[in-house]
Amino acid sequence: MLDMECKKCGSRHIVKAGMKPMAEGKVQRYRCQDCKHYFTGVEKYHRLSEETKELIERMYDEKGEQRKIARVLGISLGTVQFHLKKR
Repeated sequence: MLDMECKKCGSRHIVKAGMKPMAEGKVQRYRCQDCKHYFTGVEKYHRLSEETKELIERMYDEKGEQRKIARVLGISLGTVQFHLKKR
């Protein structure tokens, strides 16, 4: 058993369950033996900080290209587009 907690039920009966291909490469997959839930140790979605949101807007207002903003900030193009669409 591993020293982790299931993200769904909170159980500590966790075992390794193979690898999952993701954008950053393969990551370890885990399975809860109590509720049978599969998960990885990697968070999929992260909220942007207020500073990052302001930086996206400032860079875009200064004629920044969306792809360049994404590359400089290390976030996806879709995230930049989603944020700019909301304003």
